[in-house]
Amino acid sequence: MTGVHAVRWHVPASRATVGVTRHRVTAMLRSWGVYVDEDTASTVELVVSELVTNAVVHAGGVSITIGLSAVAGEMRIEVMDGSDVAPSSRTAGGGAESGRGLALVDALASGWGVEPTRRGKTVWATCVLPPAPRSAVRGEVLRRVVRAMRPRPYVIEVRDRAARFALRRGGERRWHAA
Repeated sequence: MTGVHAVRWHVPASRATVGVTRHRVTAMLRSWGVYVDEDTASTVELVVSELVTNAVVHAGGVSITIGLSAVAGEMRIEVMDGSDVAPSSRTAGGGAESGRGLALVDALASGWGVEPTRRGKTVWATCVLPPAPRSAVRGEVLRRVVRAMRPRPYVIEVRDRAARFALRRGGERRWHAA
């Protein structure tokens, strides 16, 4: 991943939003070229689920705004809603179905907090992203080098972790191994 990536989008304040947002966040990180292994994806998805669920259940309102950013090994998720009441951790009873959300966020995220806004509040959490494995880094470096050197309209296809790639121009395809 290079640079800073950030996006915001609005979603309806409904329980159906939770699952869609959870999967959209990890898909967005991967589309930016951020390496996300399965453990990290599970952690990020759980943190996102808890923050969005809190906004849907406790904040009321018609819609919420989701913010996602990633830079230098860390991602930040923001959930903005129209309520000015800050969330608070509470102790859930043994059989309770709710009350553990912020405790989970506190345990899984590298940091979290609440910021008041003109129209409510923003609840945010950050998660550390793992470094990409060497093969993924090598593949990304190869893509950048070839992209910088090639005249347009070449197309690069990365085939496997050994970083074999093809340069295509017209109908011609040549495979190269790294």
